[in-house]
Amino acid sequence: MSDKAWDKINPLDKELRGAFKHGMFDGTRCVIWMISGFELFNTRPYHNYENWAQGYCATDGRVFARAEDLDDCIAQFIAAAALTDEELAAKPWVRATEQMREKFGPFVGVQNQIAAAK
Repeated sequence: MSDKAWDKINPLDKELRGAFKHGMFDGTRCVIWMISGFELFNTRPYHNYENWAQGYCATDGRVFARAEDLDDCIAQFIAAAALTDEELAAKPWVRATEQMREKFGPFVGVQNQIAAAK
């Protein structure tokens, strides 16, 4: 629980906190990285020259989102995290792979869910 009044918390923080149930849970809910690379987000019309860009990736070990702006990344991540397993099966581009989970580290709650599903 934050020491700040609810109206003083950053809106992106509120979105993330609202997307996950809180309670008796020890583990990582999600990880967000700021990334940088060559032509990461070169998708605008008439924006076809070589460039370096920065952006964000977010994952909870189950789903993955990537966007140029933090608010867009968080919105995509929250939408993906809300998908049921059946809905997620129809959208493989938002699923976190086993290789991603190994790279991203321990997601205790998600790892237990994945193990139970096998």
